[in-house]
Amino acid sequence: MDIGRGVKIAVEWSECAVGVGTTAKSQVKKLRNKNISAFGKYNTQCNAAENILKEKSADKLGKLIIKSSTVFDEKTNANFRTAYTIAKECMSFKKMEAIVSLQQQNGVLVGSIHHSDHACANIIDHIGSQMRQEMVAHIKKNQSFISIAIDETTIYNKSYMIIYLRADVGGQVVDSVFLDMVECSLGTTTTALYTTLMSTLHSHHLDEEYMKDHLIGITTDGASVMTGVDNGASHS
Repeated sequence: MDIGRGVKIAVEWSECAVGVGTTAKSQVKKLRNKNISAFGKYNTQCNAAENILKEKSADKLGKLIIKSSTVFDEKTNANFRTAYTIAKECMSFKKMEAIVSLQQQNGVLVGSIHHSDHACANIIDHIGSQMRQEMVAHIKKNQSFISIAIDETTIYNKSYMIIYLRADVGGQVVDSVFLDMVECSLGTTTTALYTTLMSTLHSHHLDEEYMKDHLIGITTDGASVMTGVDNGASHS
């Protein structure tokens, strides 16, 4: 809203108080005189009120919010694409800030957030999570058969399980894809590994009912805890 100097609204208009007068004719005359004397011949205040109503009907605030949201989305998309490229090219997350700075110099709208290596890691983690959800949804929608490859590894004295899926994930093309890597917080016994595996598969919406009908194979290394006939995780 534009604010002009000297804009004043008389009480008779703002409070709908016609004022003194013994007859309706005299009251109307009083009001008309008040309008002209206080505001001038063309009633600046009425014109301003009409302009406000016109701006309201044009939904300027709503359009401004949509415009701001569009610009914000454009900046966010640029940073997401940058992080995704860093992951695809196996680059260090610390390259994020330098690449974003280069994009700014080239005129790309990148905003003022999501530029650090930590932001890069969070963005990649989010993208990976969404891609896994879409992949599993595609597998279940097409009723694809799956096989699982698992391995246990130790990093900094902590045990982790790496899980791969082999299935039709791209339209009649069987491929092996990384599903997840989770810490074996329950231990590395047969029962603990089996529990970790099943809870991870469930977290990705691969329930026991689906696997009962569509799991056709499981691959592990030769460790007895994995392949033991009596107590191996693959036989559980």
